Amino acid sequence: MAAEYNGAVHYQDRQAYGDEMHRLARLRRAGWEVFVVVLEDLARHGRRTALTTSLKRALETRQEQL
Repeated sequence: MAAEYNGAVHYQDRQAYGDEMHRLARLRRAGWEVFVVVLEDLARHGRRTALTTSLKRALETRQEQL
């Protein structure tokens, strides 16, 4: 499992965005669960709560698999 913060470069630079999507696709094909986080996910209470809940569930699920 991985969490990644996508800042302004991801929407300002088309090449960086394309490279990022390619890299994320490769990670997911390799079996990684990747949570992509943007500013609004951290700044808005409801979205922050949803994100932390999702991360917690993913970590618990992963722990149960070990």
